[in-house]
Amino acid sequence: MRSTFSAIAALAAIAGAQSTTSIDIAAISVPAPTEVFVLPVVYVTEAGAPIQTATTLAASATASSDAQATNVFDSSADVSAAISSASELAIATSTPISRIKRDTCVQQPLGISYNSVPDTAAAFAADTYYGLKAVAAGAPTGYVQTMSNLTASNSADKYMGFTLLPTYDVASCVNQCNAISGCNSVNIYFERDPSVNPDSSACQNPSSTINIKCVFWGGAVVPANANNFGQWRENFQVLIAGSNGYMKSTYASILAAQATATSSSSSAAASATDTAGNIYTIYYSSDSTTGAYSNAQASSSYKDCMTACDADSKCNAFTYVGGTNGVGSGQSIVALLSTHEC
Repeated sequence: MRSTFSAIAALAAIAGAQSTTSIDIAAISVPAPTEVFVLPVVYVTEAGAPIQTATTLAASATASSDAQATNVFDSSADVSAAISSASELAIATSTPISRIKRDTCVQQPLGISYNSVPDTAAAFAADTYYGLKAVAAGAPTGYVQTMSNLTASNSADKYMGFTLLPTYDVASCVNQCNAISGCNSVNIYFERDPSVNPDSSACQNPSSTINIKCVFWGGAVVPANANNFGQWRENFQVLIAGSNGYMKSTYASILAAQATATSSSSSAAASATDTAGNIYTIYYSSDSTTGAYSNAQASSSYKDCMTACDADSKCNAFTYVGGTNGVGSGQSIVALLSTHEC
């Protein structure tokens, strides 16, 4: 007869076949990044040059730096202090392009037609336009909303590039994520950017333009990781508003299940004997620490996992994620570690 250190049943209450409305987003806990990930601001380096880092559709992306982007704001207090500084007391103005030395103060992407009035960082921060757009946006099919109307963008691991959008179009943002292998989350927001590259004393604090960014992530977009509140580019203050986060429902379900299983206390139930006479000790709301090497599909209950494990000479344990109390079709979740998953 077979004994095992764990055969986990009835995890369904936290993960199996969850609907998008039943996923406990608040339960998701992800490691905080070791440092603030500063997305490169959108900029053009010289006249006629392409937009730098504006669009990346790839499995991975590396952010390039802009020498003018300094003094990152990693809290709302930093933003308030910057807005109160002397350089932000006057309305920003820019030198006309026709009077600028060649290849300095180069025109940047124009962004959307809307802008805050007056054209100051303080006015942008106080403008309700961005928040109204963010709050009105719903979650597209296949995604759950993880954060709404924040003044900071996501800063985490597995950055996968970003694109600029002409409107605050969440559906377009997630559709582009769907086209990227490994993309699990998106962050869409308004960003206050300079209208010209502030690389000369003639345009250190130019007029602003508002860009809508759609940023792709392989990891989680959650409030805990929203810690990029903007930055200085020379004397121009980059700020963020209307920041929404969306995560694929399947990915969010896995993270919520992992978080709940980790936080739940593990209590042993009575041993179960399968039709072959093998004995399994069952632990509820728990998981093993041994890496999974395979998975299977349970059609009716956790007992199907027993049958699959019996048929595999290497299997000593399994994790079942399915119906309540171990009854129902099982969902294999590779991220939950065990010897055999079902």
